Amino acid sequence: MRAVFVAAVCGVVLGVCAPAAIAQTRGTSGYIARLVPEMCGAVPCNVSGISFARGEVRLPKLKQSKLIYSTSIGHVSLQQVIPPQPGLQARLTATLSYGPDPNSDCAQANTQVVVSPWATSSLTCLPPGFGFLTPCNGELFLTAVTPPECADVDVIVENISAEVYENGFAGDPTHRIALDGLAVGGQTPDCNSGGAGGCP
Repeated sequence: MRAVFVAAVCGVVLGVCAPAAIAQTRGTSGYIARLVPEMCGAVPCNVSGISFARGEVRLPKLKQSKLIYSTSIGHVSLQQVIPPQPGLQARLTATLSYGPDPNSDCAQANTQVVVSPWATSSLTCLPPGFGFLTPCNGELFLTAVTPPECADVDVIVENISAEVYENGFAGDPTHRIALDGLAVGGQTPDCNSGGAGGCP
């Protein structure tokens, strides 16, 4: 499990690359996740047969106060997408655990909630200079800004998972082309739900 700790006191997002969702010291990296194709045996599971060579989700360090005014939190990218696409859509799901509120005016204080989608992105796929392998990139945005009254509340973001879909089909498992690498690693393939993890 990977987690991100949003520390309201020191004002940075702290990345955790450890089994437990704990805060690290100032200056640690943000969240980076590898994206992998969702495969059914040797072919892509999605009905359009879209595949790619590599991809990642990257969330840099952020100030909690910034999330009150901006929803931009990072970027998502896929490389060597084939067949070429005009665009793709990404969705992130996460569990948010809010800490205590010193002013007692944040309704989310001392609560935990699963948010899906927590963040989304519309990836733009640029035509390659030659060949058919297309790079796709997009900025990630939270689905909601942090309420101002919660700016002084620490937030632990954990159980982050990422999915990328064919353009216009966000949320449809038959058009899902990419998963967070952690979502399938070490798990038994689930062939009843579209082949997550690789089906024969």
